[in-house]
Amino acid sequence: MTELHELHRLASKRLQDHIEKHRQTPDVTLAKHIRYIQEQKANMISGKKLVYLDTLAWKCLADYKLKKPKLTDAMIMFAETFFAKAHSGQYVFPIAFPTFVELDALVIPETRALLNDLVDEFSSGFCIVHQHERIREELVQLTSAQWNVHKAASDYLCSPLELMELSYPTLPAFVTASIDQNTFNKAWFDAMTELPMSAQLKVAATAPDEKWNNELGLTSLNEAKIKYQGDVGTLKQAIFVELKGCIEAWADIEGQAIEPKIVAEMACYIMAIWQSDTFYLAFPTLRVLSALHGSLRTDPNRRFKSGDLNDFSVAADALSICDVFLTDRRLANLISSEELDLGKLLGCQVIHGFEAMASYFS
Repeated sequence: MTELHELHRLASKRLQDHIEKHRQTPDVTLAKHIRYIQEQKANMISGKKLVYLDTLAWKCLADYKLKKPKLTDAMIMFAETFFAKAHSGQYVFPIAFPTFVELDALVIPETRALLNDLVDEFSSGFCIVHQHERIREELVQLTSAQWNVHKAASDYLCSPLELMELSYPTLPAFVTASIDQNTFNKAWFDAMTELPMSAQLKVAATAPDEKWNNELGLTSLNEAKIKYQGDVGTLKQAIFVELKGCIEAWADIEGQAIEPKIVAEMACYIMAIWQSDTFYLAFPTLRVLSALHGSLRTDPNRRFKSGDLNDFSVAADALSICDVFLTDRRLANLISSEELDLGKLLGCQVIHGFEAMASYFS
C-alpha cells in the first residue's frame, strides 16, 4: 500500500468518525464550527512566538539530521540550538505557500522525505492564510473604511489543506437521506484539515505540474524594469507603481476588470492612509510587497535575481503575521534598509545568518 493510499484510508476512517460526532450537534452550522476551531487554534498559540523559517533554514535542519558533510560550524550550531529549544513550548513555526512550493521543488529524495517529517513535527499543522486571500481582505477593508481592524495572528493561520483551498463535495440525493449536508460539511472540514503538511507535499510530488522555478519570469521583469526605469525617480513613486500592480494582479486572478483610473485612486488612497499616525499599520501584505518591489525598482543597477519573487512573497507572509523571521542576508538587508525598515514597522524581528539564528534560540 502506498503512502497516499494509506493517507486516503486514514482520512476516510476519520471522516466517518467525525460524521458520527457531528450528528449529535445538528444545530451547529459549518461557520460556527469553523469559528470554534479558530478559537482552539488561538488558545494553542497563545503566549508563543510565531517564528518563520525560510527554505534554507528548513533545509539546513534536514541536512544536519542527514549528517551532510558540507555543513559549516554556524549551520551545525543553528541546528543544535533549534532542536534543543523548538519543543520548549515557546514557539510555533508556520508554513506559507511560497515556502511550500520551494519545498516541493526539492528533488533529492532523502532530503525531501526528512523535510516532510520535520515540517509536520515543527509546524504543528499551522500554515499562513494564502496571500491572495489576505489581499482580498485588505482591499475590502479599504473600500469599507475599516483601516483600524487589526486581527490576531491566529486569525491568519490555517491548516495545510486550507492553504491549498478546501472545497466541499455536494452530496447526491440518495446520500442526504441518511446524512444531511451540514453534518457532512463539518465532518469533511475536520477530516481534511487534520491532514498534515506532508500529505500535501506527497500529493504534490505525484502531480504532473511543473515544479516551482526561481528563474521564472526574470527576463521579462528585468526587461520591463530597464524600459520603465525613468518613470520612477523616487521610492514613493516606485511603491505607488508597484501597489497598482499588486491590485491589478489580484483583480486579474479574480477575473475582475478594474479601470486603471480606479486602481490609481485606490493606490493613492492606501498610500495616504499609510502616511497617517493612526493607520500606518493598515494593509500590511500590500505594504511589504509594494515596498520590496518598489525599492528594487528605484535602483538602476539592481536586477531581479533568482529567488527574488518568492523571497518577497515569503517576506510579505512572515512580516505581516509572525514575531520573528529567519532568512538570508540579502533579503534581510533589504527589509531592514533605512528607507524601508519593515521589520521594525510591523513588529517582526528579522534575523539573518546561521550564527545569529543560533544565538536567537540559545
